Amino acid sequence: MALLAICVLLIGLESAPVVALRDVLFDGYQKLMPRPRNSAPAVIVDIDERSLDARGQWPWPRTVTADLV
Repeated sequence: MALLAICVLLIGLESAPVVALRDVLFDGYQKLMPRPRNSAPAVIVDIDERSLDARGQWPWPRTVTADLV
């Protein structure tokens, strides 16, 4: 029970060693089982007059930008 309490306390405090350990573990998980890439690393959204006529004046809401991406 004491070990569990110490672990909860360390995680709750977010101390530098705990954060570093969490980051190392996350990096390890990503190297072992990376998420599959569904698209190219960059997406270019062309905003021209035709786009403005179809979608309305810039800036567009985030929902519209998300639908386009």
